[in-house]
Amino acid sequence: MKLILGDFNAKVGQETFMADVAAKFSLHEETSDNGRMLGQFAASCNMIIESTYFKHKRIHLGTWSVPGSDQVNQIDHVLVDKRHASSVIDVRTLRGPNCETDHFLVGVKVRERLSNQQMSERKKNPMEF
Repeated sequence: MKLILGDFNAKVGQETFMADVAAKFSLHEETSDNGRMLGQFAASCNMIIESTYFKHKRIHLGTWSVPGSDQVNQIDHVLVDKRHASSVIDVRTLRGPNCETDHFLVGVKVRERLSNQQMSERKKNPMEF
């Protein structure tokens, strides 16, 4: 499973051209230039921007507060490959912990699915000793 987390300084909007890599639960209406580049990167790597796929209150979507104001932006994102998108249960901002930064922690809940592949017994060849 490929999982990319980071501060991309990208505002991902709710436009239709982002529909194949992002969902409609973003904090922003319009996509910034960095958001377009993040969308192109996600599309080229067959990934999705998972932080826009879960419906939360607006207070739990913002990941960065502008110093000196009440404005909050969603610029930290989580990308996961499309094959394992159903393994991510939730992505949200954790506003409680104080980390002495203007960013909030982003929590990701992942369900681990391991396959139980059993080895089939090898049929013995009657010609082998």
